[in-house]
Amino acid sequence: MMNANAVSKFHEIISHYRRLLLANPGKGLLICAGGNAAILDDGEVYGAAILLDGTPELDNLYEFDLCAFNTDMGCWDGETPEQTWLRINNPTFIDLGAPEKPLSGSANTKFWEEASGAEKADYCTWRLIDQKQGLDALKALFPAAEADEMNFVLFSTSGVHGSYQTIEQEQKAPGTGVTFMVIHPRLVLTRYGVVYPKSEGDFAFLKKLRATSWKAMTDVGADT
Repeated sequence: MMNANAVSKFHEIISHYRRLLLANPGKGLLICAGGNAAILDDGEVYGAAILLDGTPELDNLYEFDLCAFNTDMGCWDGETPEQTWLRINNPTFIDLGAPEKPLSGSANTKFWEEASGAEKADYCTWRLIDQKQGLDALKALFPAAEADEMNFVLFSTSGVHGSYQTIEQEQKAPGTGVTFMVIHPRLVLTRYGVVYPKSEGDFAFLKKLRATSWKAMTDVGADT
């Protein structure tokens, strides 16, 4: 039998989506690791997948279903409760029909261009267009520097796109930059580039993202 409290939590989350969307007409709310958006249509809240250009798929809306909700934890499948509620307490909106930020599983051309692979949002490799935008690109993907098992980053990857410089080495002798690779394992999708942190806040962001990425990688395939 379905837990009544879990059902209540599900409806509470949808209610928060409706509240945020009503307060921001013409916008979509990023949810589920940024790979989907909540959309308000005729007063009802629907979900929409994010297309390759970063816009929501408005002609193929879907209804939210308890089957995709983790009733034990009170969050969407594939997320932690903290991640689900972060999208509510610290919302990110996108213009309907206009790309705004790079999303997990999408390839927003504001920051990325295709390096190889199919012309869709999976089975691809994407490279950073402008290396000066490395930090902005990472912050757009990870606003709170929180990686998860579906989206994480390796730093100092070097090889064909830069040096082995670590974040700490860059902090001591800035200018070389820190190479990185963003990995979306469930989509068989990677992104790569170089980031040039300048402020203490920049370095703190990268170190936190590295730490949460290490933790996220150990959760991939783990029997939980």
